[in-house]
Amino acid sequence: MSAQRSPELPAILSFDAGTLTSPVLPEDATLRTWFTWDPRMEVFRAPALRYRDVAERFGVLGTRWEDRARTWTPLALRLRALPPPHPHQQAALAAWQEAGGRGVVELPTGAGKTLLAVMAIHAIQRPTLVVVPTIELMRQWAETLARHLDVGVGMVGGGCNERRALTVT
Repeated sequence: MSAQRSPELPAILSFDAGTLTSPVLPEDATLRTWFTWDPRMEVFRAPALRYRDVAERFGVLGTRWEDRARTWTPLALRLRALPPPHPHQQAALAAWQEAGGRGVVELPTGAGKTLLAVMAIHAIQRPTLVVVPTIELMRQWAETLARHLDVGVGMVGGGCNERRALTVT
């Protein structure tokens, strides 16, 4: 690793082909487990799913950094025609929010996982990619999102290739 961290240089976090890149990093063992040095581009590189971890770690370390990876724009989603949530859905959404928007929901078929996801997407007001295992579920999810969030929904798969702020694939 030839790049050195200068105290006056901020880290610059960018997005490139599914990865995070930064030409400099603070000397930190945790960050070094997430990033590897890419000698071709002369940057440190980490999987994009580490974005939040890296941002939080920079905060803990007091690192000055410039965020060029965050390119999304907040959405203005309105809930429409959503039935009142069941207590277990309210509890699951609250637990997810308390966990910083992280977690796994495990409920039986018909218990309202999709509507819980609609509530979560509405709560964060951010572009969202929903990944499902079948074309039929892709169509069902797109219809549900469009109906309850009053927004156009993109689909990728099954002959569709339309990407939008809310996309199901």
